[in-house]
Amino acid sequence: MVQVESIHRHLIEKGMTLAAAESCTGGAFAQAITQMAGASRFFLGSTVVYSLEAKRRLLGIETTDDQVVSEWVALAMAKAAKERFGADVAVAVTGVAGPTGGTSQTPVGTVCCALCAPKFARSWRFQTAGNRSQVIQAAVNQLLEALLTV
Repeated sequence: MVQVESIHRHLIEKGMTLAAAESCTGGAFAQAITQMAGASRFFLGSTVVYSLEAKRRLLGIETTDDQVVSEWVALAMAKAAKERFGADVAVAVTGVAGPTGGTSQTPVGTVCCALCAPKFARSWRFQTAGNRSQVIQAAVNQLLEALLTV
């Protein structure tokens, strides 16, 4: 697991600012980043867009319930967060933390993440097992690890 201190150091050394758009993590990414003093040197903020309507209104994401947990939605969220916050780098996450809400296409534990950096953008999907807290923590860990690639 990536230590938050290494993310702080990495982004400060690069002189990069960070923003996020979170759905299934409900702000857990922002909490992880800000648990250590000094986050204000690079972290601009996170928007928690838990509902489909919030994704539409706050980020301009046009999607349907059956598409909301997808790589393209995660990437659109990251791009919107980067733009709206004026950040150098943004991450985003959408998924099904459970214990209910899963479908045959997106079972509980399905998470889609995205990273939007100055020279590249990417999204990915992963599946994890565990209870709600464990799914959320796995998603946060994925975002933290991704930040070391910018």
